[in-house]
Amino acid sequence: MIGWCLVLFFIPMSIFSQLSGQLLLKPGTFFKESHPERTPKGNDPADYGLRSDKVGFGVADGIILAGYYVYSSIAPVQGTLLILHGIGSCKEHSLLKALVAAENGYNAVIYDARAHGESEGRFCTFGAEESQDVSRILDILDQDYALASPYFIWGHSLGGAVGLLALADEPRLKAGVIESSFTELDLVAVDYMNNMLGFGQKRFTDRLLNRLGQIASIDFMAIKPIESARKIKVPVMIAHGENDERIKFEYGLELYNNLGSESKKFVAIPGAGHINLWTVGGQKYMDEVMAFFGQHH
Repeated sequence: MIGWCLVLFFIPMSIFSQLSGQLLLKPGTFFKESHPERTPKGNDPADYGLRSDKVGFGVADGIILAGYYVYSSIAPVQGTLLILHGIGSCKEHSLLKALVAAENGYNAVIYDARAHGESEGRFCTFGAEESQDVSRILDILDQDYALASPYFIWGHSLGGAVGLLALADEPRLKAGVIESSFTELDLVAVDYMNNMLGFGQKRFTDRLLNRLGQIASIDFMAIKPIESARKIKVPVMIAHGENDERIKFEYGLELYNNLGSESKKFVAIPGAGHINLWTVGGQKYMDEVMAFFGQHH
């Protein structure tokens, strides 16, 4: 009987490991067509009345990230927002944010993270390489777009974690808005396992992260946005849905409490889950984001 219990236990664990490895390193992108509610006006900046350049950002290891440089709709230009999507998402899901940015006098850069959407790259590295990609994109903007600076970052979920890592090390970023993000990758991996299987075992998820790290040549156990938060000195706003079913609301509070910034703000969105923060928060939330950036040029 015990033997059969072990077999029944390890079979789903094996399936979990295989599926998790695929999803973590090579996320199944929710392409623009899959979630029409996130792009209600279409899948191109022009569908939103936005003027843009389609850009291929060449990053340090030779891969090309597919993106758009979206121009502000009004003058004077206040700067440029780098808008970062979450795991499995794509740049088109940031079009509504780009529209809000443009209407408030900001240029916006939206792009597919490595191993997502139309971008190249073998693996998602949960911020290890993605935060360096941010700096490379800023190098390109400095060279090719005269009215791009100052620069700000607006990241959701994994994009928020990338944003925290970048804000800690990239002095050209003047402020950031971080949504629905996590404190430490090894902790949120336990939650991920719990959501998939109904229970979480850190010894298994640690083993999985170490194995995936060997494949990708990345120390996933070292991905700890909360440590980056302590190093950040520029203004940061943390936002989190109170009913987030994927990344605990408490993680958002912990990130906020550990920020090294003198100017910081926490926004809780009642009734919001993980992927509907903007729709539940509505125009009031978007106005709050834009006001925060406007205060910290």
